Amino acid sequence: KSSVDGEAHAPTQQEFARRFPDHKPGVCEALAALDVDAINVDLIVDLVKWYVGCGGGVQGALDTMEDRNKPEGYGRDAKGSAVLVFLPGTQEIQAVQDALHRTRELGGSPEQRDWVMQLHGAL
Repeated sequence: KSSVDGEAHAPTQQEFARRFPDHKPGVCEALAALDVDAINVDLIVDLVKWYVGCGGGVQGALDTMEDRNKPEGYGRDAKGSAVLVFLPGTQEIQAVQDALHRTRELGGSPEQRDWVMQLHGAL
């Protein structure tokens, strides 16, 4: 959020266009239309699945972004990797955990489900 006269507001399409001059107008329009106070559970699930599919490491994710023609299974050694998702409250944490458990990649077996954990102050 931006601050004008001390009040926070979501950036406008024009503000995004100034910040990201190399992007197409449709990108700036989509960014301006986002509800910055809403939690997009589907997006979080897709990003976690993608990251785990890259091998769960930063280098695997970077390599996947740079070269989408890598063979299937490239970078799948995710030993010692973790994904932390920071959310504002326990309801949001529960919603994301439930959504991750509904996926084949992270909820298909009891072992997979055990690796999707909640961490918050009430534990």
